[in-house]
Amino acid sequence: MSKQKVDFTDYLNTPTQEAYRLLSANLGLNKKILKVIAIMSFNPGEGKTTVAINLAIAGAKSGTKVLYVDADLRKPRLLKRHGGQMGLTDFTDKIDLQDVICQTGIENLDFVSSGNGFVDPVEFLSSEIFERFVEAVSSRYDKVIVDSTSLGECVDSAIIASKASGVLIVTRSQKTKFRNIEYIKWQMKNVGASIIGIVINRVEKRDFKSYFVLSNNEKYIIKNLKQFKLNT
Repeated sequence: MSKQKVDFTDYLNTPTQEAYRLLSANLGLNKKILKVIAIMSFNPGEGKTTVAINLAIAGAKSGTKVLYVDADLRKPRLLKRHGGQMGLTDFTDKIDLQDVICQTGIENLDFVSSGNGFVDPVEFLSSEIFERFVEAVSSRYDKVIVDSTSLGECVDSAIIASKASGVLIVTRSQKTKFRNIEYIKWQMKNVGASIIGIVINRVEKRDFKSYFVLSNNEKYIIKNLKQFKLNT
């Protein structure tokens, strides 16, 4: 294990941790059926990264050995935040896997940043090197949570999804359009990826009634979920 450390403990104080624990349980993150999970949204700002990190934490808190991978090779926000550690794009035949893995300060949770290497994102994610990375971390961890760019921006996340066990779609309440979800479904079918669930994120407190009240757009999404053949 690399001696590099990053601090993810500030995410532990979020008031929505109970919701993420429930999501983790529903997805079976404490089981070994789904090994690599790609977290996907259509647009930036829909909460994909927040969901990915908190889902990884929830899995780790349940006793599952989890690796969170920041595979956004175009806008590496977490890399900037945590200070330029070696990461995904630094992984080569000459760099050992343990040299790109960081501890997080949370038991059972490790982190791989997007890395410092200059690469063409599509070429790298389609390469044998990335496939070897996925195979290596899959053998070391119970769960691998992979975050990437939004599908509406580029094809990167579709490539990642093709190598994952399942895809979790993140939508934003009052913002995500159903046609965007349809596009994700179409793209996932093209790359042979399996959609395992959908999260409606950032539901306003005023919209809660028992659990929450759906907008007309969200009701339409839920009504048509059977079209996605979710493997939940």
